[in-house]
Amino acid sequence: LPHSLYDRFYFAAAHRLPPSSISVCTFSTDDEIIYENFYADFGPFNLAQLCRYCKRLDRKLKSATLSKMKVVHICSYDIRKRTNAAFLVGCYQVIYLKRSAEEAYQCLLTGNIPSFTPYRDAAFGPSTFHLNLLACLQAVSKAVKCGFLNFETFNLDEYEYYEKVENGDLSWIIPKKFIAFSGPHSQSMLDHGYPVHSPEYYLPYFRKAGVSTVIRLNKKIYDASRFTDAGFQHYDLFFPDGGVPPDSIMRQFLDISEKSPGAIAVHCKAGLGRTGTLIACYMMKHFRFSAAEAIAWVRICRPGSIIGRQQNWLADRQAWCWTEGDLLRQAKSQQEKSPLLTTSVFIAPGSVTMPEKTTSKWNYEHANPTYLPIVNDQNSSSPSAWPAEFRTSMNSGTTDNHCWRPLPTAGKKSNTSSTIPESPSVCRISAMGDGNATVYRHRVQVKPPGLTASATSPDFDRLDESRGTKVGSALLMSLSGSADSPDACNRRSR
Repeated sequence: LPHSLYDRFYFAAAHRLPPSSISVCTFSTDDEIIYENFYADFGPFNLAQLCRYCKRLDRKLKSATLSKMKVVHICSYDIRKRTNAAFLVGCYQVIYLKRSAEEAYQCLLTGNIPSFTPYRDAAFGPSTFHLNLLACLQAVSKAVKCGFLNFETFNLDEYEYYEKVENGDLSWIIPKKFIAFSGPHSQSMLDHGYPVHSPEYYLPYFRKAGVSTVIRLNKKIYDASRFTDAGFQHYDLFFPDGGVPPDSIMRQFLDISEKSPGAIAVHCKAGLGRTGTLIACYMMKHFRFSAAEAIAWVRICRPGSIIGRQQNWLADRQAWCWTEGDLLRQAKSQQEKSPLLTTSVFIAPGSVTMPEKTTSKWNYEHANPTYLPIVNDQNSSSPSAWPAEFRTSMNSGTTDNHCWRPLPTAGKKSNTSSTIPESPSVCRISAMGDGNATVYRHRVQVKPPGLTASATSPDFDRLDESRGTKVGSALLMSLSGSADSPDACNRRSR
């Protein structure tokens, strides 16, 4: 511990709260911080409860009147209350004392504190996925490192206001990126005694929060034009209540999320099960959260999220998300170290076999910084006009193939002439136009400046678009298993 806190803060279990003394200040949260369960779930506590505890404890430890006293958090022997108390103490260590999750957890295991019990989901029936205390601490630790959590800037009042059903029932999962919220209805009204809201209710807050995109995962209850007419992008990615998304839906969600110009508001019926599951996928891919860590963080932000087999599905998809994320980060790192130069090349009609409904204009991206393609505005065919490093490479007699990749923004580059290596190159090309053209592969011979490029081999080998994209870059319920059921939705009345 820091010197000012050394030998001052303790965590202990007792059958009752002992009174404070001249040298010891005791306190308990067992009857003060209460988790509002849906069914058999009992934690972890949400962000507001965690924030209040940490700031309260920090004030005690920094108080001048308590500066010479030991501060002891007393918890019950009830295993659930004890686990929740340990969660609070562990998070304080991670957030305020800058300890790792593992260090904080080991401190909780010392002394006479009995063991803890895993958290479970908010569904009926037996638990099929155990979320242990360490995973929750690891989630908080990773959230701090990723910038998701900072109690210096965390708006406690806003969090508690908007999590209420009457105020929209929405929660930020990743600040400035993902909002999870309850599905809008065609009109604002009371549904079984609980308020529901129309799309128009959310517009002012979404504009204020920088939301650009709305993703609906449940069946259509409102007309999407009520968002699109207001300037928001809107996507429908339906899959059944309480279920897990097909891989195609997961990929579409990730693709939309990665291309969205602003924050993304995601909803299903209650904004818990399906919504939390897909957001967790994004966290695994882009921030390398484990499935357990992602589940823990989503629930800390929005209790009751991710239910039943959705938990196990996330565990099964963890490896894929990690691999995709690693490739993406590797590509970005390589590009930062050696930015790729881009150019456009014109291939005369008839020089290659063109597929139907495509154009003769193609985009290329140079992938080997040794050979620097240049835009030859004067169309000079003299080698003396080429850059020195290019002339050296050409004169060395190298016969290496030079890889080219399709530009990510097909159709946005002007048609110019370029100087590139004379030897045949394996090219990956995409037609300029609507941006939806099939990706093809062929060998192309591009001649020196001022001359027209031609194909040495007209045969095309059609590539799968997802494969082409990957190579080209080189480089997130039913009553018995869903948080999206009416009863589950109604439980969110806190």
